[in-house]
Amino acid sequence: MEKIMSNKKLYESLQEEFGKRGIEQIEIPFYIKENLSRELRIYQEKALKYYYANGESIKQRHIMFNMATGSGKTLIMAALMLDCYKKGYRNFIFFVNSTSILEKTKANFADKYSSKYLFKENINIDSNNVEINIINNFYESKDGCINIYFTTIQALFSLFKNERENSLSFEDLKEQKLVFLADEAHHLNSNTKNKGENELKEGWETIIKKAYESNNENFLFEFSATIPQEQNVLEKYQDKIIYEY
Repeated sequence: MEKIMSNKKLYESLQEEFGKRGIEQIEIPFYIKENLSRELRIYQEKALKYYYANGESIKQRHIMFNMATGSGKTLIMAALMLDCYKKGYRNFIFFVNSTSILEKTKANFADKYSSKYLFKENINIDSNNVEINIINNFYESKDGCINIYFTTIQALFSLFKNERENSLSFEDLKEQKLVFLADEAHHLNSNTKNKGENELKEGWETIIKKAYESNNENFLFEFSATIPQEQNVLEKYQDKIIYEY
């Protein structure tokens, strides 16, 4: 069961949990650093150290990285993919608000010939070569790969709202351990911001939450530079903000 301290931000709770030992003493695993195409900056390492601290103690599975534009959030995402693969996860759903951002990000994760490719050309975990496999549904997923489904928030909403043959469905999700990665995640708060006005309306936020909660082993990693300042939204993220930069 998750141990949540709702009156504090997640990183503040972790600081208390680790006390004298200190978050800084946590080591970033070898399989992370050796499989990324570039060196982690100090603050990126710190963000990952909080992530590992959370895994050791509080175990919050829905996490928000509140980090500025240009701070290299996608490199942290790549590190999280490697770590979750090591933990036994094979299927990743990456979604963002804009199609143009999606295409640009897809090259970062999947195009070995791009100067912005985030992984080493040959990813090696536990002496096994790991390929990046871009999928359109889980039938295309391969066990030895990091399988990534790229989509926009709008397309993911439409997919689950209007389930079609040969596409992802909520029934598919129940049997899968999934990692959801949401960039520009401040767009996922329409229901929270309008709480009390349209609670019965299934908006983007409600559908994504339903997908995430389809399996209690799933992870949801959100990334945003600008968390909306409405009180309801701030309360929602109070125990989920693992790092601010």
